[in-house]
Amino acid sequence: MLLLESEWQPEKRPSETKISSRIYDSCVGQYELSPNFALGMFFLRMLFLHVPKAVIYIPACLCLALLFIFLRRAATVRKRWIILGCSALVTGLLAVLIVLGSSHLVCALIHPVLGIRREGERVFVQYDMRLSRLAAKFVPPGAAKALPHITGELLPESESHFFGRTTGIPMTFSRDDQGKVTRVTAHFLGATFSHEKICNQPPKAYEPPKPRVAIKLDTKFLDACVGHYEFAPDAGFPTGIKATIRREGDQLLWQARGKNVVPGPFNVYPESETNFFIKVHGAQLTFIKNGKGEVTAVSLRNDAWLPDGVGRKLQNE
Repeated sequence: MLLLESEWQPEKRPSETKISSRIYDSCVGQYELSPNFALGMFFLRMLFLHVPKAVIYIPACLCLALLFIFLRRAATVRKRWIILGCSALVTGLLAVLIVLGSSHLVCALIHPVLGIRREGERVFVQYDMRLSRLAAKFVPPGAAKALPHITGELLPESESHFFGRTTGIPMTFSRDDQGKVTRVTAHFLGATFSHEKICNQPPKAYEPPKPRVAIKLDTKFLDACVGHYEFAPDAGFPTGIKATIRREGDQLLWQARGKNVVPGPFNVYPESETNFFIKVHGAQLTFIKNGKGEVTAVSLRNDAWLPDGVGRKLQNE
């Protein structure tokens, strides 16, 4: 969506300008997301779009029913207006507290950090999420590994206004009386995200993943991996996973069944006689053999779509 609205429609994009190296240097550093009303509203809007409707409607109906009971028991019209006024006041205050509390909760649990670094005359922005210890306990290990590390190039529109080269997302830098950058504000998906500068140290550039190289294996090694595998339930996959690996020609295919599972099939590529990988989401599969050289299980690592763990091979299927 961002690409179609920005990169491929140049008439809608801001115009890049030239600024001094001193301005570039003043922007370099790391910025932490600040809790505010806009962030809380964005979080609640996203939450309401994804939670079951009953979670919203049931409490709302209970509150309306309670209000109706109080109004019915009120002896005079004046008392009814007082109840309505107090209800509106309490509802408004509660809504504000929930919004602000949500923004503080997001910042405390996820610790979103925006980093800006410079390479010559180019400026790059990186967005990182670092789960708190409490949040990490409720997130499957695979999902925690897959937290987004977003990076992109910033282009200057003026000394204070920049925009993403690819996405066109506008970013505004705020300065104090001495001209030092204290805050950067990003405008994204109709919301405003404000980040306070916490240090002048640029972030370390993300290291690109090393490309994996598939090799050619004799079909007898592929046939040894073919079969049905079962993974035990965990927090991310409560019903567990049953996976089938089959061979088509000189290619292995992975297909899975279970709640929250992306079924596939996915191609499985060999790196050695026992180590394989899935390109589409980076899973590493290691086939475990017994003393007779027979495959008895498969170990799965570094994958957010499937569980980290060992799946035993079902001999009777």
